[in-house]
Amino acid sequence: MRPMDSPRLGVPHWGCRTLLSAITTAALIALPSCGGDSGTGPTQTPPDRVSVVISPSSLSILVGETAGVSATVLNGSSAVTWRSSNTDIVEVFSDGRVLGMGPGSATVTATSVQDPNASSSVPVTVTPPLTEVSVVPSNQTMSVGETYTFSASVTGPQDTRVTWTTSASSVATVDGSGFVRAVGPGTASIRATSVADPGASAAATVTVTGPPTSVTIVVTNQLLNPINVEVNGIVRGSVDGGDTRQTTVPYSTSLAVSWTLIRSTTSQGTPVGDDIGGDFSVVTNPGSRLSYTVDAVIGDTHIFRPQIVNQTAVALLMGVNEGLQAQNRCNCVVSAFSSGTEIGYYLLYSNSNVRAYRQSNGYAGGYLYWDDFANSVNSVTGSIRLTATQAPSAAGAARIGPLGLASVPDPVESGTGPPRGSNSDDVFRVR
Repeated sequence: MRPMDSPRLGVPHWGCRTLLSAITTAALIALPSCGGDSGTGPTQTPPDRVSVVISPSSLSILVGETAGVSATVLNGSSAVTWRSSNTDIVEVFSDGRVLGMGPGSATVTATSVQDPNASSSVPVTVTPPLTEVSVVPSNQTMSVGETYTFSASVTGPQDTRVTWTTSASSVATVDGSGFVRAVGPGTASIRATSVADPGASAAATVTVTGPPTSVTIVVTNQLLNPINVEVNGIVRGSVDGGDTRQTTVPYSTSLAVSWTLIRSTTSQGTPVGDDIGGDFSVVTNPGSRLSYTVDAVIGDTHIFRPQIVNQTAVALLMGVNEGLQAQNRCNCVVSAFSSGTEIGYYLLYSNSNVRAYRQSNGYAGGYLYWDDFANSVNSVTGSIRLTATQAPSAAGAARIGPLGLASVPDPVESGTGPPRGSNSDDVFRVR
């Protein structure tokens, strides 16, 4: 017997399994994607991170120079801290300013206060300061024998010393201080070179003409007495105390200038004081003008000029450097109640003294004396003011000095050296 056929559905029997599979697949495709309707809510976007932007991106400065660096904080507070990787090279301040401390390279970093993990850096290169040298004046015309001192200035390094050189020593020579002497006709370059940076220098041009036909001698006399001035042994004129005079002489390849003090005199016309004069160094190949100054320091020798104020009713007979090898009894008299009488110039020693006797007794009997005054003498004019406050006694010595009135022995010894420095251009002449 044959089995009964299944009802016909318009499709083969095997087609039902295939259709079910297709429906199942479509249903799966229609399911929402993961998270769409899972009940967890919408997707969260993470916040932006804090970052620091620094400007400029690199920096070059000189030692001692300052510059500004700025930092911008994104997505956070604007506050930053600053740090240098090497403070011997770059110092950085709280406002971002940087200071070049020494040659080299360092890194400057700005860090966010809000987020210390956020920072930015800038490389900083520090170079030595630029060296510039200038010479003043830049040009100078000189005659053979003339001298001139140039000056140089250096900017940049702390060491501002220079060395001086000449391009033609047969035309002009120069020493370590910029002192130039014209030697022969022509042109020379006088150069100053930085000691700190030998690559930096500057020069002046010196033009030297032939020797002059005459030389002007200028003498300033700072003493209180007049002086006579001699050139090559010939008296050329006198210069009053505190005055400046000049004389013109024919040119010579060698000039010797000297002076002689014109001494004060007593009322009888007798010169008082020591015979004093000085010789200046001989000048070879002089220029057209030479200047000299005469004061109370003559080489290694000093001179002084006492002015006596007599407040007593007794006329005083004066002596200077009494008891010393340079003793000078000038026979000069200071009248009673004199407001100031000068008694000439004398050699000054550290133990110089001045004595006042009664005129009526001559150089005998009691006396007043002043000593220990060498350092109080004016080094320019040589003047010192001494005051007699009491009359000399009939016998004995009364000291009037810086320590006041005392009755002590008067020192008697040979003169000793001068208390002050020397004037090397002037040499004392013993007469």
